[in-house]
Amino acid sequence: MTPPEDDKEVTQDIHPPAPGALSERYDLLGELGRGGMGVVYKARDKETGGVVALKVLQAEIAARPDVIERFKSELLLARKITHKNVCRTHELLRFGDTVVISMEYVEGESLRAVLRRFGGVPLRRGLEWTTQICSALAEAHAQGVVHRDLKPENILIARDGSAKVMDFGIARSLEPQATATAMATIIGTPAYMSPEQAEGKPVDHRTDIYALGLVLYEMFTGRPAFQADTPIGMLTALAALVLGTLYGAISGYIGGRVDNWMMRCVDIVYALPDLLLIILIMVILGRGFLGIFLALTLVSWVTVARIIRGEVLKYREQSYVEAARALGAGHQRILFRHILPNTLGPLIVILTFRIPAAILAESTLSFVGLGITPPLASWGTLANEGWAAMKFYPHLIVFPSLFIFSTILAFNFLGDGLRDALDPRNRRTAG
Repeated sequence: MTPPEDDKEVTQDIHPPAPGALSERYDLLGELGRGGMGVVYKARDKETGGVVALKVLQAEIAARPDVIERFKSELLLARKITHKNVCRTHELLRFGDTVVISMEYVEGESLRAVLRRFGGVPLRRGLEWTTQICSALAEAHAQGVVHRDLKPENILIARDGSAKVMDFGIARSLEPQATATAMATIIGTPAYMSPEQAEGKPVDHRTDIYALGLVLYEMFTGRPAFQADTPIGMLTALAALVLGTLYGAISGYIGGRVDNWMMRCVDIVYALPDLLLIILIMVILGRGFLGIFLALTLVSWVTVARIIRGEVLKYREQSYVEAARALGAGHQRILFRHILPNTLGPLIVILTFRIPAAILAESTLSFVGLGITPPLASWGTLANEGWAAMKFYPHLIVFPSLFIFSTILAFNFLGDGLRDALDPRNRRTAG
């Protein structure tokens, strides 16, 4: 079978009802899969008797004349590609309100399905597929065609073991001419987009080469080159915890004018609006993982510093600390061996509350376009894409939002439980 954008394989040979006048030309033999663009069927052409893959476009796409016109021009260009490792596109047809694309039907499965079943592929077989994919792209680029949406879902592994590239020209046809539209938002695949494509800049054959590198990495290692962004919340929380702990501990332990001066610096950071400070930092450092990580860390550590300072002030005059001083213990030993270990309970609770706060902050920034950018994935970025397509595909915003909500709720419950469990007053009451 020829899988489309998604790998929903045919489990039985069904005969779905043909949409409208489509049945006059084709017998639909079974559904091969569904994707953001429409439904792909295995069909028999009544005029020629040949079997083809028939992509029936979504009604929202078919109703846009500008998109259909670009489809025609791009598919005419794509038809120039005559290569054994390229799935041929035959023609674009309209049957009333239904628009379909007729393509070569090849028995097989997508590279995505192979990776899901086996993980990475053996080196020898992977090198064979790499050679074939590169050969197909080279032929397309020689004809002036850029794929723009190369990913494992668009690479077909035929029954004879060869690799074929599908869907040339389709992604470009759906790009907007001047302004961003909801339809353009849902077509790209952020995990495989080159930076210039993600930013809406002009692209050329180098965009396909970039995507090919990401596909090959996943093919040989069994995992995507860019993972989801949830770890950024944990990394940010840990960095803020370390920075705030050291700052607050030093301030509280030294005391006096140094403590007063250090706390005034904290007050200054507190006085600045978080969003303004984050934007300023990201303007200096640039967007991306490093920029958002440093920006969130630099606005998160001040709360930790104040809490740890208060804990250190409480413990530094305790009798066991005075005894350690009398025995000649140095400041570093007193601070790190006698004071900070007693703040472990509050530190753990702070960490469990800072992680969801960092996740929510990053997701919010990505949602408004200030955070993680493709090809890195983010729940905020996914929610933003889902928002643009909410009218037609509500699940695209529902699931990222549910993941954000459930993760934050789980960490808050964990923080509440740890706070109660580590509170000395609760332990004394229980005793």
